[in-house]
Amino acid sequence: LDLRLLRQAKATAEYFDSKEEVIAKANAAAEILMESSRAICFTGAGISTSAGLGDYRGKHGKWTLEDQGVDSTYTTVYEELRPTLTHEAIAKLVDMGKLAYVVSQNAD
Repeated sequence: LDLRLLRQAKATAEYFDSKEEVIAKANAAAEILMESSRAICFTGAGISTSAGLGDYRGKHGKWTLEDQGVDSTYTTVYEELRPTLTHEAIAKLVDMGKLAYVVSQNAD
């Protein structure tokens, strides 16, 4: 096994906050956004994978698999995907005038 890949996997491993931590962080973020007049939202694959959009560098991501010599045909049908609650929340913040810009590296 390639030690470089193992180190990379360890460095990018996902972790999860407790429910209490998520609520506290969400409340803190909401307070900052409500006081802001022109915030900018930067998003990545994290908000889209739960909608069914594949990622590139996750454990089963297209580029991760290709690095391991696995053929990974991209089969996502965009018309079958639906926005997540996160997508809808970002849209609502734009509608409210709280977000001046949304910057995304996603395909959606």
